[in-house]
Amino acid sequence: MYYPCLSQLTYPYFQNFNDKSFISNPNINLDVNGPKPLPREEVNETYSYGYSWEVVPAPQKQHSKSLKLTAHGDDHNKRAFFPRSRSQATFLIDNREPIYISYQIYIPNNEELVESHEIDVYHIIQQFQVSMWNPNTETPYNLYTFNERGDSVRIYDALGILTLNYSKDSTNFRDLEFWSNSIENIKQHVFGEIDETEFIKRRNRMKIKSGIEKGKWNEIIMKINFSEKFEEGYYQFWINRNPVVLDSLGNQYYNEHNTSPHLNSEEEPFKFHTGFILYTTDRRPKRAASLLKLGHYRQNIHYEQSLYYDNLRLWGRFPVDFSEIEGQSKIIAEQCNQRANKNELILYAYDDISTDQYTFRFTNIKNGRVKTFESDGPAIDLRKKRLLKGRRIYEVDVKTTGDFGEKCVVRSLKSN
Repeated sequence: MYYPCLSQLTYPYFQNFNDKSFISNPNINLDVNGPKPLPREEVNETYSYGYSWEVVPAPQKQHSKSLKLTAHGDDHNKRAFFPRSRSQATFLIDNREPIYISYQIYIPNNEELVESHEIDVYHIIQQFQVSMWNPNTETPYNLYTFNERGDSVRIYDALGILTLNYSKDSTNFRDLEFWSNSIENIKQHVFGEIDETEFIKRRNRMKIKSGIEKGKWNEIIMKINFSEKFEEGYYQFWINRNPVVLDSLGNQYYNEHNTSPHLNSEEEPFKFHTGFILYTTDRRPKRAASLLKLGHYRQNIHYEQSLYYDNLRLWGRFPVDFSEIEGQSKIIAEQCNQRANKNELILYAYDDISTDQYTFRFTNIKNGRVKTFESDGPAIDLRKKRLLKGRRIYEVDVKTTGDFGEKCVVRSLKSN
């Protein structure tokens, strides 16, 4: 038995970072430092603005803003294992159903992010972890138990890590690497059944060749099938709408898989299997929530580095482009001229990646009354708009920056 977490981000959710208001959401936190002379053990969101995080004009975009995260030199604190530095935004994610997560990332190709080529330097740009905090009870999850010696141990570790690999290559393309720890390996490690060397060896690894390009915006899309079982849980990746496909097996001593984005391909992405779900050690176990972390977690170096993030989206389906007419969109084909399905009360439009503002217009066919709704992304939750009551039939059209696009008929559940 477990108690589902009710206070989490559920799809559809769109965050465009147009201002600082996103931090008021209780499901979003910042793990950042403020400037000196604040104590280094203090994580301070108020005094850190403009130092380790800020909302700024998005590079190479017109009339758009983005979240800038900066990790400073020699700036680790007690929340980061020494000598690590971090500057991250964390999002509490609903893990009860499969989900698509997408976001845009800009990695500067100038002095804002100077690559370090020292020994053992790595740079994490995204993490997936188990939350230590229960948002419903506002108390920590009980993820502690006792080993055979009677010592209290914490069953917890990173479940998915995406790293940016530095290179002395003169091009702007950089490899990415994704690795995960299985729940079973985490438990064996904390109980002392396997040592650190064996724990690291058993990680599942995926290398993504030329996965990202510096100096431009890149879109990362993930499909996550949540499960506590390794063989059932998995990630799939698309980068700039191109599937990340298995090319070959790497060093099997370290469970390596060599992949790359296959340009303009309709292949199914490689399924990277791992378990995501961790249960508390209470007498009645609770399913712990999941955390998506965007931003820096890196070896401590002597200078600052910045990353930009934009257009974070949680979806119930893969986003589909529509570019027939600039500034227009329309309801996706699977939902156009259909009755609203009681199991899917979210209406999706085609994605116009040039904008983050959508207008949905509902025209009641019977009486001609019109209702319009603004959205930060190409989806609208019908349950929250009081559009499903009675026997109603609507013509629905959508626009972004231009005129309204093609109309679709959408029937409420009780209409004939």
